Amino acid sequence: MLEEAWHWLRIDTPRDAQRLGYRREAAALRTRHRRCAAAWQEHLERTRRALLESARQAAGNPGGIAVVLGAGLLRDIPWQDLLEIHDEVVLADVAFHPEARAARARSAGRLRLHTIDVSGCMAQLMADPRRLPVRNRDAQTPLITLLTGARWVASVNLLTQIPLLPCAWLRRQCHAEAMLEEFALGLMRQHLAILESLDGALCVVAEEADHLRDHDGASIQSLSRAALLAPHLQPAGTWRCIDHWEWLVNPPGELAEGQTETRDLTALHRDSRRATALRSGL
Repeated sequence: MLEEAWHWLRIDTPRDAQRLGYRREAAALRTRHRRCAAAWQEHLERTRRALLESARQAAGNPGGIAVVLGAGLLRDIPWQDLLEIHDEVVLADVAFHPEARAARARSAGRLRLHTIDVSGCMAQLMADPRRLPVRNRDAQTPLITLLTGARWVASVNLLTQIPLLPCAWLRRQCHAEAMLEEFALGLMRQHLAILESLDGALCVVAEEADHLRDHDGASIQSLSRAALLAPHLQPAGTWRCIDHWEWLVNPPGELAEGQTETRDLTALHRDSRRATALRSGL
């Protein structure tokens, strides 16, 4: 508790995000990174390698702006390597740890921190928690404004995390679970749709499935997101899989009764629309 309190004090996040619990969760994540360092090391390394491979595939002529969504703690972001490819790298998140601020200070002004509500629903939640937020599909949202014109955009271990705290907030307002499930799917689909609408190159690192096991390794529960990902991320000839791995997110000792949890991660790359058109001879 004392460790989390110390991290909590050092995290930058907007007041509304604090009310939703983002500052608390960011502090808890920082503590878990230390506690689960050995179990998470491969996952962090594979994420960094996938991002760098995607950025290099997309580079063409070096330069331009890269935007990384979900970068607050910076442990899985190869920001120094990305600055060798791009003129500027924008780290976008709702909460930033001291590590991100220190990296910005060392970047000679080329690494920028941009605080943003990626879910796009925080303002509506704060205005009226009794109503499910509704997105105006024709609106130029702050996220779209940020991403438009970027040469390369990455969404990093973020997709399935976007609805967690908004849904937890709405659950405390006694919304029905079925409505919350549909709302969560809507937020994830919205995120994928925004990414797909961009002209620049893309990288998405996301969870394909979760697996909960007992102390003997027998399956207790599995949750697949293949149906969510497939329509958006795998049309033939558009997206390419860079890597696929298993993350031991909850090693022995983290959950009750000796249970463990793993997640299947996938890293996908999409070239810019211009590059795709040139290859197609258009």
